[in-house]
Amino acid sequence: MAAGDDDLALAGAVLQQRLRLVRLVGAGGIGVVYEAVPLVGEGRLAVKLLRRELCDDEVVVARFLGEPAASARIDHPGVVHVLDQGRAEDGTPFLVMPLLAGEPLSRTMNRGRLPVQGATAITAALLDALAFAHAAGVVHRDLKPDNVFLLEGAGGADAVRILDFGLARVIDVAGGAARRTRTGMLLGTPGYMSPEQVRNAKEVGPLTDLWAVAIMLFEMLVGARAYVAANEFERMTKVLTE
Repeated sequence: MAAGDDDLALAGAVLQQRLRLVRLVGAGGIGVVYEAVPLVGEGRLAVKLLRRELCDDEVVVARFLGEPAASARIDHPGVVHVLDQGRAEDGTPFLVMPLLAGEPLSRTMNRGRLPVQGATAITAALLDALAFAHAAGVVHRDLKPDNVFLLEGAGGADAVRILDFGLARVIDVAGGAARRTRTGMLLGTPGYMSPEQVRNAKEVGPLTDLWAVAIMLFEMLVGARAYVAANEFERMTKVLTE
């Protein structure tokens, strides 16, 4: 059942005798997302399965299954909440979320520069949702165009949803944090990571999310990467030195 090299092969599979995977709708470095339908009842859902090669990594699995708790702390319509979680018959962890109609911001940006009004509206909506997240003690840590979703047919703040709190750092009222970070593990996406996140991803605060939003605003307006580099190591070096 685990998502592997042939992600499309899972179409038609049934999870826990209650959800049928219909079609692949997206894939990333951590997991793959399928449209799914319940075997009893109506409606369409999104199911995210952890990739096969990561299922034995306890740190990654803990982070993956920690996403529902992080998103549940944020009472804001701009944050996509996890409806359910579980494990497939072979033990593969999965998350169940609402199925959204629209496209990730990355796909919109691939078509070129955004109008100033559109770019600033998206940015304002992101900041509004992040204000709630940070007030709830949640730092996303992996904001990027792939994790920002624009709803089809909606406008303004109603059009923007933040996805994937799998790398979120949940800070409790005493100032502590859930520790699911292995020493030396890269957390975040080069090009959207703040300088302090590149140096020490375990200790970042809300400002690192604001850095990522600023980078996305720049790229929406300019139509090009903020840090152009031949590889990700060079990109992170530029973040630290330029």
